[in-house]
Amino acid sequence: MKNLLHLFTACPAMAGKNAIAACLVAGILILGNANLLATTYTFNGSTNSDWATASNWSTGTVPTSLASGDAVVIAANCSMNDVSITFPSGTSLTVNNGIALSPSLNTYITIASGATLTVQASGSIGSGRLTNSGTFDLYGSYTIYYYTNSSGGILNVKSGGTYTNHDGAQTFASGGTVNNDGTMNFGGGSNAGILNNNSGGNITHSDGNGAQLSNSGTINNAGSFLSRTSSTTGMFNNSGTLTSAISAHFTVSNGGTLTNTGMISVPAGAAFNVNSGGTLTNQNTFKGAGTLTQSGTFTNSASAEIEPGASPGKLTVTGDLNLGSATYNCEINGTVQGTSYDWLAVSGAATLTNATLTVTWGFTPSAGQTFSVLTCGSRTGEFATVNIPPVSGLVFTVTHSAGGVTISASSAPVTYTFTGSGNWSSSGNWDANSVPPATLLAGDAIVINGSGTCTMDGNQTINSGATLTVNASKTLTISGAFTLTNHGTMTVNGTLSKSSGSSVLTNSATGGITVASGGALNNDSGSFSNAGTFTTNSGGTFGNGSGTFTNSGTYNNGGSNYSTYGGFSNSGTITNTGTMTGSQYINIQNSGSWTNSAGGSMTMNGFYNSGTNASLTNNGTMSIGLSNSKTFVNNATFTVNYLGQANNSGATWTNSSGATFTVGAVPFSNAGTFHNDGTMTLNQNGNTGSTFANNGTFNCAGTLTLNSGSATNAATKSISLSGTLNLNSAFAFTNSGTINGGGTLNVAGGSLTNNGTISNLGLIGFTGNGTLTVASGSTFSTSNGSNTNITSGTLTVNSGATATMGGQLDIFSGGTLNVNGAMTVSGFAFNNAGIIKGTGTITPTTALNNSGFIRPGASPGTLSISGDLNLGSGTYTCEVDGTSAGQFDVLAVSGTATIGASSKLHLIFSVPIVNGTTFDVLTAGTVSGSFAGGNITYANTGTGNVNGVSLTYPGGNMVRVTATSLLPVELVRFTGKEVDGKALLEWETASELNNEGFNVERSRDGRLWENIGFVAGNGTTTTAQYYSFLDEKPLSPHVGGCEGGCVNYYRLKQTDFDGNFEYSPVVSADLTNLQDLSNLRFFPNPATDAVTLALRTDFSGKAILTLHDLTGRVVKTQQLWLEENTPAPDIRLVGLTAGLYLAKVQAGMQHWQARLLVK
Repeated sequence: MKNLLHLFTACPAMAGKNAIAACLVAGILILGNANLLATTYTFNGSTNSDWATASNWSTGTVPTSLASGDAVVIAANCSMNDVSITFPSGTSLTVNNGIALSPSLNTYITIASGATLTVQASGSIGSGRLTNSGTFDLYGSYTIYYYTNSSGGILNVKSGGTYTNHDGAQTFASGGTVNNDGTMNFGGGSNAGILNNNSGGNITHSDGNGAQLSNSGTINNAGSFLSRTSSTTGMFNNSGTLTSAISAHFTVSNGGTLTNTGMISVPAGAAFNVNSGGTLTNQNTFKGAGTLTQSGTFTNSASAEIEPGASPGKLTVTGDLNLGSATYNCEINGTVQGTSYDWLAVSGAATLTNATLTVTWGFTPSAGQTFSVLTCGSRTGEFATVNIPPVSGLVFTVTHSAGGVTISASSAPVTYTFTGSGNWSSSGNWDANSVPPATLLAGDAIVINGSGTCTMDGNQTINSGATLTVNASKTLTISGAFTLTNHGTMTVNGTLSKSSGSSVLTNSATGGITVASGGALNNDSGSFSNAGTFTTNSGGTFGNGSGTFTNSGTYNNGGSNYSTYGGFSNSGTITNTGTMTGSQYINIQNSGSWTNSAGGSMTMNGFYNSGTNASLTNNGTMSIGLSNSKTFVNNATFTVNYLGQANNSGATWTNSSGATFTVGAVPFSNAGTFHNDGTMTLNQNGNTGSTFANNGTFNCAGTLTLNSGSATNAATKSISLSGTLNLNSAFAFTNSGTINGGGTLNVAGGSLTNNGTISNLGLIGFTGNGTLTVASGSTFSTSNGSNTNITSGTLTVNSGATATMGGQLDIFSGGTLNVNGAMTVSGFAFNNAGIIKGTGTITPTTALNNSGFIRPGASPGTLSISGDLNLGSGTYTCEVDGTSAGQFDVLAVSGTATIGASSKLHLIFSVPIVNGTTFDVLTAGTVSGSFAGGNITYANTGTGNVNGVSLTYPGGNMVRVTATSLLPVELVRFTGKEVDGKALLEWETASELNNEGFNVERSRDGRLWENIGFVAGNGTTTTAQYYSFLDEKPLSPHVGGCEGGCVNYYRLKQTDFDGNFEYSPVVSADLTNLQDLSNLRFFPNPATDAVTLALRTDFSGKAILTLHDLTGRVVKTQQLWLEENTPAPDIRLVGLTAGLYLAKVQAGMQHWQARLLVK
């Protein structure tokens, strides 16, 4: 309009209206031709960044309604707030380099057909609602909120441009086109038009709001297309056409899901990748001659189709391929693999189990031709359905091998029937078709139906698809060195015998041999190897006499009788539901899968289960001598009485719940992992017991019963007992490792010696005569909540061992607890009705309820209780084997020892006790209570002589026993005196016990003694006996050595018949000649507390007495008052030690001396 106004003012004034009108019309025509009416709106942001501010525009007005030819240029950063604008045909919108156009969520921009939108390099549009029916050239970046590429619309993402859809709504409508030479990021959206990802273009389908991308149109990928999402609901659904060009890459990455209900085409040279974690679900067609690299999940539904090549060709799958329920459509137009007929090449494992193979002939095949339509690294299953159009005169065989699938064409089948008797090679023994060829072709058949035995005298091969049948009651014999090789099917209704020579029967991987009911296969010589399927039906028989049977395939023994006296090895699969028996001297080697099914029975002595894939499972009845080096599972009954059982290092042996495993008098060792969840029993066979050595890991959740034999658990090895272990009367078990697990241990007999650790068991029971010994350095503990019941039997804790009883400890009337090490009882109850003994220390943090016996020591010794002890109604039995420390029992209690009204003390004396000897038999911090008189008893054993005991409680912290007794010899009198210069000794006994006699000993000083004679005793007597002995040559002035007086000291050495002896008190006889020596004498001499001095002298007055020990040291000085010839009494000897002293008396100028013996 404003251009029109300029035109109006430019027309000169003319006369008349018609002239002015003509000028205007001419100007308008000129403007229309020269587009002089177009306006360019440039946003310069002179005021702010708001679109709606007029001063921000070069025209001073905000563009709202545009006409063809108008242009809008964003030259400064611009915000569009809730703006709605349409760019009609002939208009344009340009975002300059480095400029950002930021529409709000409720801003609507429409690019109509014929209009253009250009975002220059480094320019950007973010958010808003954009509908494109024109042309959108993106050199910069566009982050969408709502974007619709309508029918007729063209979106060109140029090299360096970036299109990003994280959480927005994206629609590529039918009839629209998207061309990508830059980078596009999809969080979701749909395509019903054409999406061209050109060479150099990158498309990433990544996470976003739902991350679901749907294609019902056409996607042509010549660049890189990566489908990856971390959203669990994210997926790519293709119901249209997805095509990758040569050298292009389409990738479903970790977390991505692509569902194809349309068609995916991967031409030669292109790559389609399903990475680890990615998923491709094919529900329609996947075709091409490119490469599918598969390390994720590729599933095919029943409607899916796989079509290699481009009529025809090779489709390569790098990785595994599971065809699922899909159909492999295979075109065969010639004999060249991958060129004239389709080839599906899988580098990994191909799974065919539920798939269909459908063949389309594009030429006429001939007999003998073979087509390898699928190759693979390994194969699982076979095509469930094979559709091959028939061809006249031909038979087609589909062979599934480990490395792929082949289709072979052969002529129509021929049947060869043996009707005679004798050699195979005689044409007269066959029907009109004569002797079959040495290699029987697929479809052909041999039937043995002779009048007599057919003897094979040449080599024969049965090809895949061919059959050999031995009719009922007919016989085929292979002898000599001839070979029968089966790749097809053999059925034995009669007898197939290998009776002599080195004949060979081979059943290959494609072969199948069935011994029907009533049939028999006898491998009595040579070898029989099975790599295919070998089945003996119920009522059939397979005998491996002296031959060798090797199985690397599948052997199904379906109720038949099997026996072997020859070699037997399996690396394949054996399933037995019948009876299998092996000779005592034959070793069975299994490195495959062997199952003895329910109803099956196996009796074999030497069975070796080893190899990477070895597994043995028993669901029936099995009695074998097994050496297991891999996996053995017993689910039923397993027994062995010959050879040994070994679960070797690295192996796993499982005795399942409900199963039984019984070992006779043979060794069983575990160096691997053993799980006993059922019942396991080690028994005695005759006089020989089983042996069990655990050098691995043994887990017992079931019941293990050790009846007879011995067992060891090695150091550092473990037995996890969550079930029950029964140790019975004739079994010895030594544990040097660890036993734990919360289960039950029943020591019902035999012995368990712990040199390692036993801990955390739920229940420990002692019955019978069972013993559990905790050896020095070992550990024994029970947890809180557990129970230890010593009903009968003995729990012994040796010196140096540690036992912690965290649960209840009950010692019943027949049980014994023998503690010589350290034991802590901290459970919720500690009850003794049996025997507690030993020389160790018991720390009871739980009060002892005692009604049994406490017997310290090990005959005898000290039992320490660290804490309190209540004797309750029990009995403290104390053995006295001597009077010295350690020779009589002591119960040492650190806390309070409580003696109740019914507490009992019983003393046992086994040696003679001197009358009045005391024994502190109980020490404590405090003794509370006392033993009632009627509860104190004693007994004598051996040479015990006690005839009474009494108790005192000195200091309130001990129990002291005083014994009254008869001495072995009760000496009531012993004297010595001088008679006519000789020494007369006389003594008297009140009673004697085992008295052999008396040695008479003499001394001059009371220290050094000599034997001078022997007087025989009277054995045992309770009547008084009188004895005397005359020393005819005592020490006297005439003998010498009597200076200062001549006192002779005497004692008796009383000796029993058993060699025990004791000494009598010392007596003396003074042989001094009073005329030759001084007149000083002491009496008594020997003396104890006091002595009287006698001095024959006429002196009266003060005198000094000094006593000297044997070193000459003065030990006593005393002043005396002497009266003429009067004794001086009461000279005190207190403080003097026993020994001989020299006494000197000094009175004026006179002095006297004599010897004094203090005892």
